[in-house]
Amino acid sequence: MRVAELSELSNVSVASIKFYAREGLLAGNRVGYNQTEYGPEHIVRLRLIKALINVAGLSIASVRRVLEAVDDEQVGVEEVLERAHEAVAPTNLPAVGEETLQRVRELFDELGWNVPEDSVGFRQTAAVISQYEQIGRADLSERASRYGPPVMDIARGDMEAVAQTQDRNTIAQTVVIGTILGDSMLSAMRKAAREHLSDAS
Repeated sequence: MRVAELSELSNVSVASIKFYAREGLLAGNRVGYNQTEYGPEHIVRLRLIKALINVAGLSIASVRRVLEAVDDEQVGVEEVLERAHEAVAPTNLPAVGEETLQRVRELFDELGWNVPEDSVGFRQTAAVISQYEQIGRADLSERASRYGPPVMDIARGDMEAVAQTQDRNTIAQTVVIGTILGDSMLSAMRKAAREHLSDAS
């Protein structure tokens, strides 16, 4: 199909499709000078790009890094997962003191989680707790262990979805969708749950 048909089927404007192509997010099949053909896989790709930008709020640069990992057959699923984590993590995380780092170590030890200290999850957890402590609130770190069991259930569900898929490209996309859009879903549902509890009271 040509770009006009791709635009109609994907509900993405021709201008946006050409922009994504220029930014290296979408690669069609060249069939001649200034002519590109697209297939059903490009509709799926456009929907993924739109979700990452419009729903997850990623920058074009972050989307490019994630999709490069998805497309590179030499990149393992673990690295795709790490890049997806990095894409949604805040940039320039503040420095964290040793006392806070120790509290995070103890938290993960209590939960029985083996989390490298240089990982996105460890660093971001430490940064959040540190910011709370700087405004005089120690209660977050004190109740953080309560988040552990439900979060672990969600993480298991993510990994089970990956394990059920054999195709490497589909696995990579599942990791990206589950990590990035899953985080957006959790945030939205948490707000909905609070609204429910507020109305119930």
